[in-house]
Amino acid sequence: MAGSRLDPQAHLPGQRIHDLAVATYVLLVRTSAGKWFDETVTSALGPTPPAHGYSGPVPWPLATPANWLLVAAIVAVAVIGALRRTPWRIVTALGLIIVATVAARLLKLELHRPALTSSTNVAANSFPSGHVTLATATVIALLMVLPRALRPLVAVAGAGWVTAVGVATLLAGWHRPSDVLGAVLLTAAVAGVAAAALRAGAPEPATHRFPAPVPYRDVDTVPVPAGRSGTRLR
Repeated sequence: MAGSRLDPQAHLPGQRIHDLAVATYVLLVRTSAGKWFDETVTSALGPTPPAHGYSGPVPWPLATPANWLLVAAIVAVAVIGALRRTPWRIVTALGLIIVATVAARLLKLELHRPALTSSTNVAANSFPSGHVTLATATVIALLMVLPRALRPLVAVAGAGWVTAVGVATLLAGWHRPSDVLGAVLLTAAVAGVAAAALRAGAPEPATHRFPAPVPYRDVDTVPVPAGRSGTRLR
């Protein structure tokens, strides 16, 4: 079907955001000036990441285990999408959550953080933040399946939640500023591709199911065949 073809230009926003995420990693992680800025901000906020031995109180946005949050996000998206009868939106939104979180995990394992400054623990990579990736992906996935009327409210509340999670990871010493920014950009890049697929495969559900009104027509009488009485409506 022509309407289901993916527009070659539709994924370009996702590609551009991907380029920003790469630029964030290169500038803040792999250059001396960037790492100096990253580590200076980090040391002013809390312990130097990765603080595996951190024993202080965990900030409230991080109190719930990430695995529980992942399950809750998947269930919420699936239930809302099922109630709205939008299977393709369910698939796309769940795909966004899974792809973004898996990509963040793989990047954290594979990317290298060179020791370009004299800070401690600089060689341990923490880019990007998995908690911020999950929070951002959950908010965007909910926006994909929720009705239009609720999206502005959820978008504002979701932005506040993502910000709270990002700041909490910095205060707890789990991540650096570059990790938080990279997580948001990574998720936004995946969301750009998901949105393009969504537009190609699933139109916005109708807001009502009422039939269109019938245009008004005057009622008059017309002649009736012989042998019949009365009038007929036209």
